[in-house]
Amino acid sequence: MTKENFKILSLIVLMLIATLNIKGLALVFRVTVPEETKQCYIVGIFDDWENFRKMTRIDSTNVFTLEIPAPNYTGEYQYCSGPGWEYEEVDDEGYGVAHSWQPMNTVGQWKAVYDIQLPEKKIKITATVPDGTNEVYVIGSHNNWSMEEATKAVKNSDGTFSFTLQSEEPSYQLVWSEEFNEPRDGAGRCALPGDKWLFEIGGHGWGNNEEQYYVDRVLGTDTVAKIQDGSLIISAFRLKKRYLGKRYISARMNTYEYWLYGRFEMRAKLPHGRGVWPAFWMLPRNIQSVHDGEIDIMEYVGYDPGVVHFSIHTGAYTPAVGTGKNARRFIPDCETAFHVYAVEWTEDYIAGFIDDDLYFVFENDYQNNPETWPFYMPFNLKINLAVGGDWGGYEGIDNTIFPARYVIDYVRVYQRVQ
Repeated sequence: MTKENFKILSLIVLMLIATLNIKGLALVFRVTVPEETKQCYIVGIFDDWENFRKMTRIDSTNVFTLEIPAPNYTGEYQYCSGPGWEYEEVDDEGYGVAHSWQPMNTVGQWKAVYDIQLPEKKIKITATVPDGTNEVYVIGSHNNWSMEEATKAVKNSDGTFSFTLQSEEPSYQLVWSEEFNEPRDGAGRCALPGDKWLFEIGGHGWGNNEEQYYVDRVLGTDTVAKIQDGSLIISAFRLKKRYLGKRYISARMNTYEYWLYGRFEMRAKLPHGRGVWPAFWMLPRNIQSVHDGEIDIMEYVGYDPGVVHFSIHTGAYTPAVGTGKNARRFIPDCETAFHVYAVEWTEDYIAGFIDDDLYFVFENDYQNNPETWPFYMPFNLKINLAVGGDWGGYEGIDNTIFPARYVIDYVRVYQRVQ
């Protein structure tokens, strides 16, 4: 679901057709509404009936009706309407109105601000509505937040209206995984990562002045990516003789598969030593620049032991101009013990976790601006071990640490059950 599925209605007094059915002792209300209207409600007091009631669509037309049986018709009934409603005055005995459902991101006077609160799984929506609005009701759904019955919002002192919804815990199912359980062959040789992975090759610095040359699994007698004892081992080697101008070799692995939204996890032990720069991250297909979006689920630089980073990059939010969005967490045993590094990515937010401990949240601003939220297309997963570079090599490279080992127990992808 998208945020447009939440609708709000305002109470602005207008008139509505009211037909008195003497024979059946019923008062029938009819309203013609815009074609895109999906539901129509009325509210008010009329003798022995009061409060809020849903109207019925007449066949497949854009006319809604409600019949109210009553012994007499003293009193008044109020309705209200927004732009686009047709109405007419009937007589002086009553007046009233119909509700107009408005998408909460309607351009103009209607505007809503979403505040998604994790890990409580709450969503607070504050709506700015036209002047003169007295009441606002809410109905609809937004991901795991839903209101199936129209509910009255609270009017704030500044004239806005707000409401808070508690989400049910989302239900995820495993849709892809790499457990790295392949056995050794008959000669005792370790298996190599299989056809789920594309290995990038090159030594052009990768935009960060990195010192390694990435190779595909094996170079000579050095294996940069292998499966050993239930784990993937990515190794960075220092060569005695340069390879295509580079002193170091390592691996950069990408999944062939791409996903839109989900929970993405890696359980890993990080390499040790000044100069290493391991990462677990995500990019979209056919990326041209940082403007297309980047999700860094885990980054680590060996010169700053124990400090693990999460960040996102967009055209508007990037460290290059001092607007980066990131967080870090001190994990003292990250080089000697396994930890789970994860992201939960929805259309509403990107949240970072270590061992299910939330420490980063970046929310969609719903401005439909790819410079601030480009995360609406499928991304794939990437695992790499860089050497040196602008960040990883900020304090130089300790050549006594090689071969450096990045140990990954598993990589898993979950998506919400629809």
